[in-house]
Parts: sequence; structure tokens; C-alpha cells
Amino acid sequence: MTTQDIVREYAISFYAKKRDLFTRALRENAKPPIKGEITKGKLRWRGIRQVHDSQTGEVWLSQRGTPISDKIKFEFKP
Repeated sequence: MTTQDIVREYAISFYAKKRDLFTRALRENAKPPIKGEITKGKLRWRGIRQVHDSQTGEVWLSQRGTPISDKIKFEFKP
């Protein structure tokens, strides 16, 4: 297994966990919760955006300035 394969697997795992966490936050923590299909229009209407802090490497969802999901930190240590 090459380094590129390891990085690819790590990235796939990270994005799958991120998708699951964010989907759960949108369905449970958003006000009002998103039902049905999650679309760009529903996110925009509710003021939800993805926040990325480049200094800490953390990513989370925010609704009009209030965090609605846990923070995820992307770290790769060999």
C-alpha cells in the first residue's frame, strides 16, 4: 500500500464521518430542523453555513453565527 493510498483512505473516512455528523446536526440541531432532502436553498434560507478555521484546522456548521454541530479537526500524523 502506497502513501497515496493511505492518504486517500484517510480522506474518504474523514469526509464520510463529516457528512454523517453534519447531516445529523442539520436534522436535529438546526432551527427548524431540515426534513426531506437537504438542498442548497434550504441551507441558505435557514442561514446555515460551513465554517472553516484555517489556523486550527477545524470545521463546523453554524446557523446565523451559532454553532450547531461539533467541531471536526483534520489532522494527518504519519
